[in-house]
Amino acid sequence: MPQTVLKEFSEEVVARSTRTIHVIEQDSGTIELWHEGVLVDTLTTYTDLGYALEAAPEVVERFRITPASSLHVRVRACRKRGLRAGPGELRYGRRDYAETVGTDWSVLRRHVWDSHDGPMEAGRELALPFSMSAFHGAPDVRPDFGASDEALGLTVREIGVLPDELLWSGWGFGEVRVDAVDLIELEGRPAHVEAVRPSGRPLLWTQLRFVGVFVATVPAGIDADEAVRTLTLLDAEPGICSTRSSWPSWVGGRFYCGAPGSVHKWGDDPGAR
Repeated sequence: MPQTVLKEFSEEVVARSTRTIHVIEQDSGTIELWHEGVLVDTLTTYTDLGYALEAAPEVVERFRITPASSLHVRVRACRKRGLRAGPGELRYGRRDYAETVGTDWSVLRRHVWDSHDGPMEAGRELALPFSMSAFHGAPDVRPDFGASDEALGLTVREIGVLPDELLWSGWGFGEVRVDAVDLIELEGRPAHVEAVRPSGRPLLWTQLRFVGVFVATVPAGIDADEAVRTLTLLDAEPGICSTRSSWPSWVGGRFYCGAPGSVHKWGDDPGAR
């Protein structure tokens, strides 16, 4: 039977695809100059911690630092994790990736070598509990967030406002581990959101509370209670970030993340599961 083309038009087709994601981890080392507990200068950062440890004694010689000197050379170790679109290409023992997914995050920062004392041992490890909340308002139906940070597309990976002076005194900043995500349906508009954007259209508000621990190493004589007090006084704040290359679509314009739309608490939270 004859066939006739009556009309021609175009439509956009979005094809689903999958990709492999690698979680990579790498250590770097930075040589620093310190004077009486104050960071004076950052000299060189090496992509391999071992190279920094090899180069540090040469810096001590160059600056003619002796055991009586008030100037110290220290090596700071930094371990970072990140997401890469795999599989990448192996070159000279290192895998190169064409695409980075999201932003890398720190899981270790501490001093590992001192010009006066040599290698520095890590302090006592403590898991310091915290909770961090953000708030979402939906016009009609609450989004189906899911029951984990991966389903949400959000998590907590780093802690802000951690001064270098704590590193000098023997602290080490480790990783953040999220143990649970609580979704709490709220009766009305959160008070702190009302203070920023009063009135407006009534919305269905949900509190998203991330509960976890911040792993830190502390010098002798500091217990968990004192460590928590230190972080509270510093206003060290866990930061909510996306687990994907961009923020989830449901976040939209009615998601409050960061001061004053977020709240955080150090220490055990009796309201958290």
